[in-house]
Amino acid sequence: MAILDSLPGIEVTICVDGEPLLEYENNEDDIEIGIDEGVDEDVTKHQRSVTVKNYIESTAGSFFGIQCSVEDSYRYTGDCTEIGFHQIVDGIRLPSYDFVDIDDFFKSGFASTLFIEGAYLDSTEGDTLRTFKFVEIRSTHDNDKTVPTNATTKALSIGEIEVWVYREMFLMEDERREVGELTALNSEVTVIEEALKGKAVSHGTSYGKSEPIDITDWERFEFCGDGEDYPIAIFKFRYGSKKDLQALGVIERTPEPELELKFEPESMLEPKLKSEPEASQDPISAIATVPTASPNVALPMNPPNMNFHSLDPTQTGQLFGQFLQYLQTQGGIQSAQTPASSLQGTIATVIPAPPKFTRASINASVATPDPPVKREREENETGGRKKRRKQIGKHIIDLTENDSDDEIVIDLDSD
Repeated sequence: MAILDSLPGIEVTICVDGEPLLEYENNEDDIEIGIDEGVDEDVTKHQRSVTVKNYIESTAGSFFGIQCSVEDSYRYTGDCTEIGFHQIVDGIRLPSYDFVDIDDFFKSGFASTLFIEGAYLDSTEGDTLRTFKFVEIRSTHDNDKTVPTNATTKALSIGEIEVWVYREMFLMEDERREVGELTALNSEVTVIEEALKGKAVSHGTSYGKSEPIDITDWERFEFCGDGEDYPIAIFKFRYGSKKDLQALGVIERTPEPELELKFEPESMLEPKLKSEPEASQDPISAIATVPTASPNVALPMNPPNMNFHSLDPTQTGQLFGQFLQYLQTQGGIQSAQTPASSLQGTIATVIPAPPKFTRASINASVATPDPPVKREREENETGGRKKRRKQIGKHIIDLTENDSDDEIVIDLDSD
């Protein structure tokens, strides 16, 4: 609730659903007061001295009202007969105002409260009310031909509700007069985007549809004291979304939750490690179950029906090459940590000893070169050597143990 220390008893509050909004103190210098050309310096000083400024958080889509109170601590002075409350919303001075009559003030026990829920209008169709509502503003560029003519001026004061309080003198009852609908009271808020640069503003005030209402008193009055430029109080409420107020530093930003890192002592980790099943030490099963990392490397598999003894030399060489390529890619790290003896055992397990080849398999797959002839050296008992004579004829060498058909005949006469 905004209260001016120099004017006890007069309070103004912005309410939503009948509840006052939380107010945040605004200590910024109001440079907008007195910037118009021709404004007297004394007027500027006076208006600044009677101004109370607060921030409030607005919610788009919420209807709001202005609650004005005159309490017992206020004392009427001079010839004034009423306290008038004039509203300026987003820079637009509304055509009507509300007041507290001195007679009603005394009759009510020195306390009177007004609730202003919108703009009161008088027309030939009767008295109407257009309610206040917080809405999201629509920004556009200055070259948009559909932009209202007051869009640039409106952007300078958008997001602000003002209530100017005066001492007034009642003059006479006034007949209903045609003031018409104000074109400024639109159902949506459009401003020039360039005019909003540097301002944390996303909400404005719109006006609902005209609703019929019965206004009993229309009157003429005059300002007491020094006139309209010298109100006894000015209450300013700058409103905005929570994000707007956070950008202005009015509301603290919600800190992001910190990630909690939980460290377990080694004594708690040991039981977990012991409870986990040990990995299989069988290299063949490890190779068969670990997928290869590269699509271009074929992992040597060990199907249960594969018989290594049935492989020919070409197939054996291909399998051995695939295994070495796997060790260089996937098993490089593991092999670096594995002793050489363990690695040899692994290779021996995966790659069996070459089988005994038959002549049929040799002729089908591999062209076997002529084997070299091993010449035996004869030594005498004393370690001397004898000169050997060239043998004439043919010598048969058996390269196999069991198969008598695998014989190679070498002509020893050829040089």
